[in-house]
Amino acid sequence: MQAPPQLTVETAKACFNKAFAKFELPENQEQLKNAVIEARAQETEDPAQQQSNVINKVLPLLTPMLAEEMTEYGFTEQTLLMGMFQIQMLLAADPEFPEYQPKIARIMSGLQGKFD
Repeated sequence: MQAPPQLTVETAKACFNKAFAKFELPENQEQLKNAVIEARAQETEDPAQQQSNVINKVLPLLTPMLAEEMTEYGFTEQTLLMGMFQIQMLLAADPEFPEYQPKIARIMSGLQGKFD
């Protein structure tokens, strides 16, 4: 697998803002919520397994949802998740982080199946 591109703080901000706008589209939120409902409908009493079910349903939806924005910055389907982590790390180290913190928290909550 090829290594993901290395972003600057500025390109990370631009990429994040585009990806977040796509994440927030009502049709995408609806698709993700439905996936969470489906994952939680699977019978299990183990909270870790239930969370795993949610991630396994939501993550495959995020990849195509954000592919166009991430591809624009040199990421592929194989490096998309590494790119998301790289963006989070760059933004966390940026003095303007408080501006991005609520948006990052919203995405992380979405990955856990919390959309409200």
